[in-house]
Amino acid sequence: MRIFFIAAFLGIGALANKAKAQSNTAPQQIPRQDIVITDFDAAWDYKYSAGTWFTKRKAATEWQTMQSVASNYSLAVERLTGHLQQKGIYI
Repeated sequence: MRIFFIAAFLGIGALANKAKAQSNTAPQQIPRQDIVITDFDAAWDYKYSAGTWFTKRKAATEWQTMQSVASNYSLAVERLTGHLQQKGIYI
């Protein structure tokens, strides 16, 4: 019995390998709340939620997916992502 505990303590054997494997696993991602951007321009608000970008006019109440509205979707996403990164927010 003592040999088993000494082996585990010294990092030898299956128990030590199991402990190492558990400690090397990546931390779980904590779900992020929706990110709303209201200071990017004067006409539109933007929202990032569950991997999807949304937009709405400032006076509107309903969000639309940006991909269905913006003809230059990739450029818009690149600029919005850069805007967030300047604020220290990485998505």
